Amino acid sequence: MDLSNNQLTTLPNEIEFLKRLQELYLRNNQLTALSKGIGYLKELQKLDLSRNQLTTLPKEIETLKKLEELFLDDIPVLKSQEKKIQKLLPKAQIDFIEIKK
Repeated sequence: MDLSNNQLTTLPNEIEFLKRLQELYLRNNQLTALSKGIGYLKELQKLDLSRNQLTTLPKEIETLKKLEELFLDDIPVLKSQEKKIQKLLPKAQIDFIEIKK
């Protein structure tokens, strides 16, 4: 599901009902936090949160055991939490590319 470039400020809790969702693209929105419902997406393999205003990830993200790729490009606050995030998701490839402006 691609919800990129939509000026979203929140991710609705109803996201938890998409239990079979495998890919979620939320790039370039205005998200400051993720709902705990993200933890119900047990089939999620790709998650792109790049270019948002996130300051932390919910603890529930560690339940995403099938997550293979997590994109956190251009989110400096999360880059500073890189080791913590990698511990939560040891099997996922995590990208923290910083875009030069």
